[in-house]
Amino acid sequence: MTLHVEVRGEGPALLLIPGGAGDAATFTRLADEMAGERTVVTWDRRGFSRSPIAEEELPRRYELDVEDAAGLIDRYGGGRADILGSSSGGIVALGLVERHPGKGGVVIAHEPPLTAMVEDGGEIRHGFDGVVELQERAGTEAAMRRFGEVAGLGYRELPPLEQLPPAMRELLGRLAGNGRFFVEQELRRYTAVAPDLDAVRGRVVIAAGERSGAQFPARAARGLAARLGATVVEFPGDHDGYVEFPVEFAKRLREVLSRAT
Repeated sequence: MTLHVEVRGEGPALLLIPGGAGDAATFTRLADEMAGERTVVTWDRRGFSRSPIAEEELPRRYELDVEDAAGLIDRYGGGRADILGSSSGGIVALGLVERHPGKGGVVIAHEPPLTAMVEDGGEIRHGFDGVVELQERAGTEAAMRRFGEVAGLGYRELPPLEQLPPAMRELLGRLAGNGRFFVEQELRRYTAVAPDLDAVRGRVVIAAGERSGAQFPARAARGLAARLGATVVEFPGDHDGYVEFPVEFAKRLREVLSRAT
């Protein structure tokens, strides 16, 4: 198995875990900001972009994501690293804390979209069932639009690809290709994960975007924090704040890492 991994900078290791349909490049600007003081590691999770997955591995994707994260920490962090996981990546970060508690230094789960953490979780799960059905019937773009409605995230129209720089066209092409796999293989399974609250209590920082409002992932983060007896730490922007506000997000990340340490 070959994972696409990106490493930049020097210093204590910081592992960035991308969310659903994302890949290493969604963290490029944040990673560049942090690379002056950190060895920043991120990767394309199995099945996304440049990291292939075997058919027989599909039933164990979540567990493999957790083990891949642990392996990267061993290789690039000497067995221990601070961690920021966003969205599905935040769910992977929680799994890492459960299974490998000694490998995480400061672990930040940014808006992990766990349906068990909100009162309307059953309704949202039903909505996600509809997203999967819609993809089978009408294709991935329609499904991702519906996903944005169910999760309260909206759907951002992109400019024509020919108007974008080549690197951006390449990235958006990869992300568009990831959409089908995300809906088929991740949307329902990862959001249905039930963390071991006793195992992660006191070991993880729960974060949400200061502009996320009533979006489902932010509500799930607040619900998880309440169950853990923790306070939600706010970061700039909304669900993708690290993309839109990388400088401000990096500043906040430094503060949280320093304070938690």
